[in-house]
Amino acid sequence: MPIRKDELPDALTHLAFDIFYFRLYVKKLKVGGAQENFQAMIYSLLLHFRLLIDFFYGEPKQDDCCVCHFDLLDGFEQAFPLDLRAEPKWKREVSGHLNKRLAHFTASRWRDPRPVMDYYSKHFGTILDLLDRFEKALPPDSRRELEMATAAFNP
Repeated sequence: MPIRKDELPDALTHLAFDIFYFRLYVKKLKVGGAQENFQAMIYSLLLHFRLLIDFFYGEPKQDDCCVCHFDLLDGFEQAFPLDLRAEPKWKREVSGHLNKRLAHFTASRWRDPRPVMDYYSKHFGTILDLLDRFEKALPPDSRRELEMATAAFNP
């Protein structure tokens, strides 16, 4: 079933979780050092990264919510044009690794060398930029909803 316009506020509330923790963990990764629960933070960061890649570059299947659904909001498509959503060359390969290593139990986990964190982190800036542009493209009422939902995660 396709996503309806009246469902977008709920979508923003749930997206806020991934946005907040992706940004938080990218900052923590930059700080580096021996952090408590570092492995769990990295897994969480990569899962949020995977979701955001699909949100910005994925084609919706079944009930997937993607950036294209926000075109239903007044002025969004003009403010967040299609060229920003063009699939980058790295998307399929990076998504493939994330799927095989985080979302599915595959033999790739032991047969293939694991990519180093830099393999993923070099693309974090692209997603952070898309997040900023996405937020700015939202109509004011939707932007407020996203900001309020994101603030709820900030301790």
